[in-house]
Amino acid sequence: MADNRKKASMSQVLADIKPYITKKFMAVPCIKEQDIQAICQILLPRYKNVQLIAKGVFVPVSSLPQREPMKGVQTA
Repeated sequence: MADNRKKASMSQVLADIKPYITKKFMAVPCIKEQDIQAICQILLPRYKNVQLIAKGVFVPVSSLPQREPMKGVQTA
């Protein structure tokens, strides 16, 4: 079975979740906890490089910092 998902940019992810973002006067924009499941159902099947990380934040994998290789551990 082929993976038909595409890679997402941050702007695509933000456009998809914009209806779920709430902002009150002088407050940091946030997403309500009850909306996280709906957002998962929108983003995870659509994009192959989007992950759910701490506190319901979606970030394209390419935007995550690269890990430093551990010393003494060989990589494939």
